Amino acid sequence: MPENGGQGKLIAWIGAGAAVVGAFVALYGILHKPDTSVADYQEQVRATCGRVHDLLATEHGEIFVLGQGGGFPSNPLDLVTVDKAALLRVLRGNLRGAEEEFALLNDKPVPGSLAEPKERAVAAQRAWSGAFRKTIGTVEQTATEGMTVGEVSGLLGGAGAATVSAGARLNDAMTTLAGDDCRVTA
Repeated sequence: MPENGGQGKLIAWIGAGAAVVGAFVALYGILHKPDTSVADYQEQVRATCGRVHDLLATEHGEIFVLGQGGGFPSNPLDLVTVDKAALLRVLRGNLRGAEEEFALLNDKPVPGSLAEPKERAVAAQRAWSGAFRKTIGTVEQTATEGMTVGEVSGLLGGAGAATVSAGARLNDAMTTLAGDDCRVTA
Protein backbone atom coordinates (compact mmCIF):
# COMPACT_ATOMS: atom_id res chain seq x y z
CA MET A 1 0.00 0.00 0.00
CA PRO A 2 2.81 2.47 0.59
CA GLU A 3 3.44 2.38 -3.16
CA ASN A 4 -0.12 3.43 -3.91
CA GLY A 5 0.11 6.18 -1.31
CA GLY A 6 3.25 7.58 -2.98
CA GLN A 7 1.65 7.43 -6.37
CA GLY A 8 -1.45 9.16 -5.03
CA LYS A 9 0.67 11.93 -3.53
CA LEU A 10 2.44 12.39 -6.88
CA ILE A 11 -0.88 12.67 -8.67
CA ALA A 12 -2.07 15.15 -6.04
CA TRP A 13 1.09 17.27 -6.48
CA ILE A 14 0.74 17.22 -10.26
CA GLY A 15 -2.92 18.24 -9.94
CA ALA A 16 -2.04 21.03 -7.50
CA GLY A 17 0.77 22.26 -9.79
CA ALA A 18 -1.59 22.27 -12.78
CA ALA A 19 -4.15 24.23 -10.75
CA VAL A 20 -1.52 26.83 -9.77
CA VAL A 21 -0.33 27.19 -13.39
CA GLY A 22 -3.96 27.47 -14.54
CA ALA A 23 -4.60 30.16 -11.94
CA PHE A 24 -1.57 32.17 -13.12
CA VAL A 25 -2.65 31.85 -16.75
CA ALA A 26 -6.18 33.00 -15.86
CA LEU A 27 -4.86 35.89 -13.77
CA TYR A 28 -2.54 36.97 -16.59
CA GLY A 29 -5.46 36.88 -19.03
CA ILE A 30 -7.57 39.03 -16.72
CA LEU A 31 -4.86 41.57 -15.86
CA HIS A 32 -3.05 41.82 -19.19
CA LYS A 33 -4.79 44.06 -21.68
CA PRO A 34 -2.95 44.70 -24.94
CA ASP A 35 -1.93 48.29 -25.61
CA THR A 36 -4.02 49.58 -28.50
CA SER A 37 -2.92 53.22 -28.21
CA VAL A 38 -0.79 53.14 -31.37
CA ALA A 39 -3.48 51.50 -33.49
CA ASP A 40 -6.14 53.83 -32.07
CA TYR A 41 -4.04 56.93 -32.79
CA GLN A 42 -3.18 55.75 -36.30
CA GLU A 43 -6.89 55.23 -36.97
CA GLN A 44 -7.45 58.88 -36.00
CA VAL A 45 -4.63 59.95 -38.34
CA ARG A 46 -6.20 58.04 -41.25
CA ALA A 47 -9.60 59.60 -40.49
CA THR A 48 -8.02 63.07 -40.53
CA CYS A 49 -6.33 62.34 -43.86
CA GLY A 50 -9.65 61.23 -45.31
CA ARG A 51 -11.50 64.34 -44.15
CA VAL A 52 -8.79 66.72 -45.42
CA HIS A 53 -8.55 64.86 -48.74
CA ASP A 54 -12.32 65.03 -49.19
CA LEU A 55 -12.26 68.75 -48.42
CA LEU A 56 -9.50 69.47 -50.92
CA ALA A 57 -11.00 67.24 -53.63
CA THR A 58 -14.48 68.79 -53.51
CA GLU A 59 -15.61 70.18 -56.86
CA HIS A 60 -16.29 73.93 -56.83
CA GLY A 61 -18.21 74.82 -59.95
CA GLU A 62 -18.88 78.31 -58.60
CA ILE A 63 -15.30 79.22 -59.55
CA PHE A 64 -15.96 78.84 -63.27
CA VAL A 65 -17.91 81.09 -65.62
CA LEU A 66 -18.74 79.42 -68.93
CA GLY A 67 -18.65 81.11 -72.30
CA GLN A 68 -16.89 84.30 -71.23
CA GLY A 69 -13.56 83.64 -72.96
CA GLY A 70 -14.77 84.67 -76.41
CA GLY A 71 -13.36 83.88 -79.84
CA PHE A 72 -12.23 80.50 -81.05
CA PRO A 73 -9.30 79.52 -78.86
CA SER A 74 -7.12 76.52 -79.56
CA ASN A 75 -7.49 75.44 -75.93
CA PRO A 76 -11.11 74.78 -74.84
CA LEU A 77 -10.19 75.86 -71.30
CA ASP A 78 -9.86 79.37 -72.68
CA LEU A 79 -13.66 79.44 -73.16
CA VAL A 80 -14.04 79.27 -69.37
CA THR A 81 -13.13 82.18 -67.13
CA VAL A 82 -12.42 82.14 -63.41
CA ASP A 83 -14.36 84.11 -60.81
CA LYS A 84 -11.39 85.40 -58.78
CA ALA A 85 -13.42 86.16 -55.64
CA ALA A 86 -14.97 82.68 -55.67
CA LEU A 87 -11.58 81.08 -56.25
CA LEU A 88 -10.09 82.94 -53.30
CA ARG A 89 -13.05 81.95 -51.06
CA VAL A 90 -12.56 78.30 -51.97
CA LEU A 91 -8.78 78.39 -51.49
CA ARG A 92 -9.06 80.15 -48.12
CA GLY A 93 -11.84 77.80 -47.00
CA ASN A 94 -9.81 74.75 -47.98
CA LEU A 95 -6.76 75.99 -46.10
CA ARG A 96 -8.79 76.89 -43.01
CA GLY A 97 -10.60 73.53 -43.02
CA ALA A 98 -7.37 71.55 -43.45
CA GLU A 99 -5.63 73.48 -40.67
CA GLU A 100 -8.60 72.93 -38.34
CA GLU A 101 -8.49 69.18 -38.99
CA PHE A 102 -4.74 69.08 -38.38
CA ALA A 103 -5.15 71.05 -35.14
CA LEU A 104 -7.77 68.60 -33.86
CA LEU A 105 -5.43 65.69 -34.56
CA ASN A 106 -2.34 67.43 -33.20
CA ASP A 107 -4.10 68.20 -29.90
CA LYS A 108 -4.63 64.48 -29.24
CA PRO A 109 -2.09 62.66 -27.08
CA VAL A 110 0.37 60.68 -29.18
CA PRO A 111 1.87 57.33 -28.12
CA GLY A 112 5.59 57.61 -27.38
CA SER A 113 6.61 55.40 -30.29
CA LEU A 114 4.92 57.82 -32.71
CA ALA A 115 6.36 61.04 -31.24
CA GLU A 116 9.05 61.46 -33.90
CA PRO A 117 6.78 60.67 -36.89
CA LYS A 118 4.24 63.12 -35.44
CA GLU A 119 6.87 65.87 -35.25
CA ARG A 120 7.72 65.27 -38.92
CA ALA A 121 4.01 65.29 -39.84
CA VAL A 122 3.41 68.57 -37.98
CA ALA A 123 6.42 70.14 -39.73
CA ALA A 124 5.09 68.91 -43.10
CA GLN A 125 1.63 70.30 -42.26
CA ARG A 126 3.17 73.71 -41.55
CA ALA A 127 5.25 73.65 -44.74
CA TRP A 128 2.22 72.70 -46.82
CA SER A 129 0.11 75.45 -45.19
CA GLY A 130 2.85 77.99 -45.92
CA ALA A 131 3.10 76.93 -49.55
CA PHE A 132 -0.70 77.01 -49.87
CA ARG A 133 -0.75 80.54 -48.41
CA LYS A 134 1.82 81.61 -51.02
CA THR A 135 -0.41 80.20 -53.76
CA ILE A 136 -3.33 82.20 -52.36
CA GLY A 137 -1.09 85.29 -52.29
CA THR A 138 -0.19 84.76 -55.95
CA VAL A 139 -3.87 84.59 -56.89
CA GLU A 140 -4.62 87.72 -54.82
CA GLN A 141 -1.79 89.75 -56.32
CA THR A 142 -1.56 88.50 -59.88
CA ALA A 143 -4.86 87.06 -61.07
CA THR A 144 -7.36 89.44 -62.57
CA GLU A 145 -11.11 89.06 -62.83
CA GLY A 146 -12.11 87.31 -66.02
CA MET A 147 -8.85 85.43 -66.58
CA THR A 148 -9.41 82.18 -68.42
CA VAL A 149 -8.79 78.82 -66.77
CA GLY A 150 -5.76 78.43 -69.02
CA GLU A 151 -4.35 81.76 -67.89
CA VAL A 152 -4.90 81.02 -64.20
CA SER A 153 -3.36 77.56 -64.65
CA GLY A 154 -0.34 79.15 -66.32
CA LEU A 155 -0.10 81.71 -63.55
CA LEU A 156 -0.16 79.01 -60.89
CA GLY A 157 2.16 76.69 -62.80
CA GLY A 158 5.20 78.06 -61.02
CA ALA A 159 3.53 79.18 -57.81
CA GLY A 160 1.57 75.95 -57.41
CA ALA A 161 4.68 73.80 -57.80
CA ALA A 162 5.77 74.57 -54.24
CA THR A 163 2.33 73.54 -52.96
CA VAL A 164 2.47 70.29 -54.96
CA SER A 165 5.96 69.51 -53.62
CA ALA A 166 4.92 70.34 -50.04
CA GLY A 167 1.80 68.22 -50.55
CA ALA A 168 3.90 65.22 -51.55
CA ARG A 169 6.03 65.61 -48.42
CA LEU A 170 2.86 65.99 -46.33
CA ASN A 171 1.41 62.80 -47.82
CA ASP A 172 4.63 60.93 -47.03
CA ALA A 173 4.79 62.19 -43.44
CA MET A 174 1.12 61.47 -42.75
CA THR A 175 1.42 57.99 -44.30
CA THR A 176 4.36 57.23 -42.01
CA LEU A 177 2.42 58.49 -39.00
CA ALA A 178 -0.71 56.54 -39.98
CA GLY A 179 1.19 53.32 -40.69
CA ASP A 180 -0.78 53.01 -43.93
CA ASP A 181 -1.56 55.02 -47.06
CA CYS A 182 -2.76 58.42 -45.88
CA ARG A 183 -2.99 60.87 -48.79
CA VAL A 184 -4.13 64.30 -47.80
CA THR A 185 -3.61 66.03 -51.14
CA ALA A 186 -4.54 64.70 -54.54
